[in-house]
Amino acid sequence: MTNTKKYPAKLLLFGEYTIIQGSRALAIPLHRYGGQWQQAPYGKVEENLQLGLPNLLKHVNTAQEKNQLQEIDISAFAKALSEGDFFESNIPQGYGLGSSGAVTAAVYDRFANVQTENLNQLQQTLASIESCFHGASSGADPLISFLDQSVFFHSKTESEVVDVNDKKLEQLFLIDTGIARQTEPLVQLFLEKCKDDFYQKRLLAELIPLVDDAIVSFLKHKPNQLLDLVHQISYFQFKYFSEMIPAAFKTIWLDCLNSDHSKLKLCGAGGGGCILGFTTNPSETKALLKDQNLIFINEPIK
Repeated sequence: MTNTKKYPAKLLLFGEYTIIQGSRALAIPLHRYGGQWQQAPYGKVEENLQLGLPNLLKHVNTAQEKNQLQEIDISAFAKALSEGDFFESNIPQGYGLGSSGAVTAAVYDRFANVQTENLNQLQQTLASIESCFHGASSGADPLISFLDQSVFFHSKTESEVVDVNDKKLEQLFLIDTGIARQTEPLVQLFLEKCKDDFYQKRLLAELIPLVDDAIVSFLKHKPNQLLDLVHQISYFQFKYFSEMIPAAFKTIWLDCLNSDHSKLKLCGAGGGGCILGFTTNPSETKALLKDQNLIFINEPIK
């Protein structure tokens, strides 16, 4: 085994839920967490079982029987697992940080006979592989992990790699809620809520334009403008996505809404995992949220 490439976690900055309704989205690699192929002398099957690699092997095999995912060398995949190769990852599961996306990217990168350079085609292939874990996948998470670059999703079929430098990351922080959650029930709840005509109109008229504008503001590095847009997104989510905000964190959510330097929004599906924050003054944010488990994206891992 010679593949020692690391596959980072992913962080969806904008587009959670709204991408289902046609908004744009922006995701970046999160290098604080990641995974890579390893080999133990006698195998480390508990790692692969925990990450679902045996099930993924079966999933690819079934797909190939239906003439799908033919680009994956299933014999090499099976041989690697039988010889003790395992995927070692510190990406927390149930946090919306792309733990299954990193595994998917690693499998594709190592076992694909031919790799496409077409972003849309690549995303669709990765989605087919990752569907083993969630029943359905957009392919966005493994795409970020595989490319190890930020991606601006203009639509479900159009995306581009964009530059997100360290200066732009200075505004970002996470709150670790310590709560693992499952994405699928939360998405189903959202889809049910969208059946309400008033709710759907609010999304289309208010939230989606805010998300689209926030992405542009972030990429152009306009921190004050961005904070104002995130404030409006945060208020909207507090009002219309209350079920996705853990009860124990609603007070600090309001504290940030009332501050002039820090704002919170959902990170992925919400319901636990991490909460995403934006700040124009990290030191004041640390003082305001001193009792929380804060992770600033651009700070080195201790």
